[in-house]
Amino acid sequence: MDDDQLSKAKILIRQEKWAEAEKCLAILLSENSDSAYLHILLAEAKIGQNQLKQANTIIENAIQLSPDEPLAYYVKSRIFVLQNNLKEAEKFILESIRLDPEDADYFAFLANIQNARNKFKEAMESANQALELNAENVLALTIRGSALASLGKTKESIESIEAALRENPNDAYTHASYGWSLLENREHKKALEHFREALKNDPNSDYARSGMKEALKASNMIYRFFLGYGLKVSKMTKKQIGGLFIGIFITFQVLKNIIRTNQDTARLVAGCFSIFLILFLLSTWLATPLSNMLLRLNQYGSFLLTKEEKRSSNFVAGSLCVFIVSCLLCFFSNKFASIAIFGFVMMFPSSVIFTASKYRYLLWVCAFVLAVFGIFSIVEIFSTGGITMILAFVLSFILFLALTNFSRLRESNR
Repeated sequence: MDDDQLSKAKILIRQEKWAEAEKCLAILLSENSDSAYLHILLAEAKIGQNQLKQANTIIENAIQLSPDEPLAYYVKSRIFVLQNNLKEAEKFILESIRLDPEDADYFAFLANIQNARNKFKEAMESANQALELNAENVLALTIRGSALASLGKTKESIESIEAALRENPNDAYTHASYGWSLLENREHKKALEHFREALKNDPNSDYARSGMKEALKASNMIYRFFLGYGLKVSKMTKKQIGGLFIGIFITFQVLKNIIRTNQDTARLVAGCFSIFLILFLLSTWLATPLSNMLLRLNQYGSFLLTKEEKRSSNFVAGSLCVFIVSCLLCFFSNKFASIAIFGFVMMFPSSVIFTASKYRYLLWVCAFVLAVFGIFSIVEIFSTGGITMILAFVLSFILFLALTNFSRLRESNR
């Protein structure tokens, strides 16, 4: 094997010059096609170019050539992480650890996956194992800090992340993780500084960019409340979310029993609480797109929004305008209430149909069907005064909410 060519390929990979590295590796592989290590490096170059399918095929070849090479399973795990399949990613990094239990980087990467799957105690334990092997492992220190923050151990969390920053003050991921921890702790101004530092060191970091958006929007007190709620919910596992819905169901049953007592005060309190709970749950859907509308008024915030987020905010803004104008027109005719309901309901599909999801096209179809029911219900009310279609429209809306929540749970991989 040409050692000079191999050294050149490694240097190019470190410099993130993926295409040039791929050319060097192609030359080496033409003479050493049975080298698992070269296949691993080539897979790295493909990952760098976001060619995940090709990278996956190449790493599979590497595993066949050398089934006991832990680095191959580590790269395979990274591919699954980028494909948002955390369950499979964890399985492959565990195989790397089985083959080489002395590599701190493998334990740190396992901790990273477990943290993303909301397995915070396991993530902290894996990070501690990595730090036993290498006390200066930046990723392990960062993930340990993030997991501790999620477990409510704020002081220890800050100490761990600050230790990571001492080891590498320019690590973009560490700054971004610190920023998210600060957001959870309602310190959005300080979080903004760390997101800015993260983007300074890695302008392409989506993790830091999304954090910067949230930190800017958190300057609004109302959105800050929803952000705190959203971050808490995002940390919940499937079992915890299921428990939350069971708790809500039980609460409604209790309220029904209170209402049956026919005591006017009890009925009023129960009714107000039910309306508040429903509006609160629905409002969490709209907090992000509505805040994106406000962010577009910020001279810097507008540049942080993706094309899809801007489209979503446009659709939500349009639906909101229909709702507000129709509510005003209700003073002239009650029939405009149907248009107001249509505008209010359509804000919800508008907030999710532009998100990256494997169920995206199904959500588009459902949103289209919902819109058709809504339009026909308006026509029916204005022409005949009937309410058959409006009932179908409301039922379709409930089914849409259920489908969206189901798709979110399916994609969480927790």
